[in-house]
Amino acid sequence: MAEPVVVAKCIVAWVVPGYENRWGHFALTNPKLCPSRTKGALPVLRYTTRTQAAASGYLTLIEVRPRDLPGPVPLQIVVTTAGGRQESTVSLPPEGGRFTVATGEAPRKVEINDDRTLLARVVRGL
Repeated sequence: MAEPVVVAKCIVAWVVPGYENRWGHFALTNPKLCPSRTKGALPVLRYTTRTQAAASGYLTLIEVRPRDLPGPVPLQIVVTTAGGRQESTVSLPPEGGRFTVATGEAPRKVEINDDRTLLARVVRGL
């Protein structure tokens, strides 16, 4: 059974019999018990946008390239124009995708995951 070593009411070391730490009892991590920093990292959503004039207004193409998604996830897309915000939710597959949003006015701002529903790091540019 694991036994915490307590000093001034805070855990300083976690000693687990059979899982000695090669860096010592007071190291910040134990490689036998803790995953590496790259495993379990937050997914990353890289995206670009491109807008072009269309017969009835404007079309904005949003391309999203995710990394480390667990599966298809809902993704909010927000396009802001002079007339207000247009929000839509799409299903983003792990391999990424392209989505088109039509607006009557030229977009001023395009954002993804603005509602923070998906716990991920968002990066503009691919």
